[in-house]
Amino acid sequence: MAPEPRRTGARVIPPNDPHATRAGTTVGTMDRALALTLYLAGAGARRPDGMGAAVPPPPPGRPLVWLHAPQPGVDDLGDLRGLGTLAARLGGARRGLGLILTHGSAAPVRTGRTPQGLAVHPARDHDLAWARAAFAAWDPGALVLGPGPLPPALIAAAREAGRPVFVVAGRMPGVATRWRSLPGLQRALLRQPERILVRDAACARAYRRAGARPERIEQIGPLALLPGPLPHTAAERTALARRFGARPLWLAACVPPDEEAAVLAAQRIAQRLAHRLLLVLVPTDPARGPALAEAAAAEGLRAVRRAAEEEPDDDTHLYIADTEGELGLWYRLAPVTFFGGTLSGTDSCDPLEAAALGSAVVHGPAPVVATSQPARPTRAVAACAGAAGRALCRGNRASAGAGARDGPSRGRAGDLRGQPGRGRRGQDPHRHRPDRGAVGARHPRPCRQPRPRRHHPRPAARGRAPPPRRGRG
Repeated sequence: MAPEPRRTGARVIPPNDPHATRAGTTVGTMDRALALTLYLAGAGARRPDGMGAAVPPPPPGRPLVWLHAPQPGVDDLGDLRGLGTLAARLGGARRGLGLILTHGSAAPVRTGRTPQGLAVHPARDHDLAWARAAFAAWDPGALVLGPGPLPPALIAAAREAGRPVFVVAGRMPGVATRWRSLPGLQRALLRQPERILVRDAACARAYRRAGARPERIEQIGPLALLPGPLPHTAAERTALARRFGARPLWLAACVPPDEEAAVLAAQRIAQRLAHRLLLVLVPTDPARGPALAEAAAAEGLRAVRRAAEEEPDDDTHLYIADTEGELGLWYRLAPVTFFGGTLSGTDSCDPLEAAALGSAVVHGPAPVVATSQPARPTRAVAACAGAAGRALCRGNRASAGAGARDGPSRGRAGDLRGQPGRGRRGQDPHRHRPDRGAVGARHPRPCRQPRPRRHHPRPAARGRAPPPRRGRG
């Protein structure tokens, strides 16, 4: 007959618990309970003030799922992008499901593509009073925590409300509070979630050592899922590919105003490697189109604007795409894409959207999504220009127009110091695809001619005399 579990107060101890003592308590249980009690007493004494003190109204839809993105580290940025993708998948899997996404920083956190109508609000995840008010106002069915330090206030409020907590774990466990040095607090928090989803075995070991229950840890891999291809107009893509012809092309996407001068300078430098190089520039603010045209003229670049219905010709150096909702078109046309905002550290577009359509990624020193770590950042304007120019030259490609794919690319993001993306066999994934070029255009000659092969005479086999040389006459 199996032994029955013992009860110690409000806690049930399994009969085969190796950490159970004769007194009926586990090692460190009282310390963990004391640590959590001390934190709740200190956090409950503080009053919400400043940002996020008022709880916003709940979104429509029932049941409601609350997703929270704590302030992450650099290694967790990719998983936060996956948190936005997770919200989109949840919204598409169940009709009528309510979703609310909060973040624990004053500045917006990049969470990738999110479904339309998703409510995104800042949250005081360190304030227990605010967390209790949010659970009372929203009444969510579950709380999903993204990668980053664990917010004790939200976990404690979820436990009081009787709601399950799911953790999408980052690389290493941590606690987001000034009480993080309190003995036993992290272990007490890791005992609360119903499920902890980790990316690999190393993360699982780290969370087990930190105090999480082994049976509640599940390895699922990185959450940063590859997004689906952005939409485009096939007729517009074909027309632009014919107009661009065999000219080499690169794209500067989501360029903020403080980086426009750097991108224009990079275009001038890159033209030294490919004098027919064409730059398609997509500003973050479409109203910057006229000012960009004037700045390009001051730099000696001939520019045309798409919003003004101006057509590029062979003498055009800059095509200003001052329109909205056409990134899917430009990713299909450009074999190389530089992402604005990565030089100054401001918000940028998702580089996985370009990689999904086969465009090599170039970025600055600011942190980007973690799944593009094989690429190395550029450090200066000249390095950015050299990366774009060499990537275009080594790829032996013209424009990337009519044959662009609608599915994910097999190659990874390109080396941002000039190496193009590599496929499975260590080759350029677009090298053997003739449909990558423009419609009706032949590929140009490569920038560097290959060296001729040297034919060496085959050595004679052992034990055999070499054949006699025939003399003249």
